[in-house]
Amino acid sequence: GPAEPAFKIEIWGSGDYRDDGTASEHGYGKFTFSDGSSYYEKWSSKVSKGHDVGTAVYFKGTGRFKGMKGESEFDCTLLGDRFICEVEGTIELP
Repeated sequence: GPAEPAFKIEIWGSGDYRDDGTASEHGYGKFTFSDGSSYYEKWSSKVSKGHDVGTAVYFKGTGRFKGMKGESEFDCTLLGDRFICEVEGTIELP
C-alpha cells in the first residue's frame, strides 16, 4: 500500500523472561495516525538471539479503519530500550 504519514504506537504487555535471554511475551498495541484514525493489535512473540518474533491480530479500528480485520507477522531486532521491526501483514476494510 501507500506510505503512511507519521503515526504513534503505544505498546504494553508482559512476559516470561529467562536468564539465557529468551522469553515468551504477549500484549496489546494501539496505532494512532495523524488523521485521528486508530486501531489496536493483540500480539504474542518469542524472544531468542536478539530477535523478537511473533504474530499480531488487529481489531477495534476507528475512522478509516472502522470495521477492519487484519493480522501480521513480525521480526524485531532488539537494540536495548529500542527495536526495529520487519512487519508483513494484511488489513481488510469493509
